[in-house]
Amino acid sequence: MSESKLQQYIDNINQLESEEVYDYVLEIGQQAKGMFTDRLDEHFVHGCQSPVWVTGIDEPTGWEFSIDSDSYMVRGVGHIICECLSGLTTDEIKEVTFFDFKDLSVYFSTQRRQGMQSIINKIKSISKGN
Repeated sequence: MSESKLQQYIDNINQLESEEVYDYVLEIGQQAKGMFTDRLDEHFVHGCQSPVWVTGIDEPTGWEFSIDSDSYMVRGVGHIICECLSGLTTDEIKEVTFFDFKDLSVYFSTQRRQGMQSIINKIKSISKGN
């Protein structure tokens, strides 16, 4: 996994006051407008509080993932996950766990953490061809 991308996000968040974290993630979600994906049933992520869709394309340089949601917060969190897992091979994605995102997840509610896990699971499923 791109530890450096994830670490950049974590470093940015660690510099913020706790109430600023949500604004930061919301801003990421608002800026991620160009990542919209097709809202087809096959792209739907089950287990998230808000409707979420994730797609992935297996490129020669590794998988490229994109996310869409009407919720800027969900889109922001999902964008971080997609960006950190983009560029990886199927075997590398298979090794990723929620634990890799633990330093980011501490800022979110239990429901949001469950949504993060659901997005990670969907990305794993996409990369396996399921």
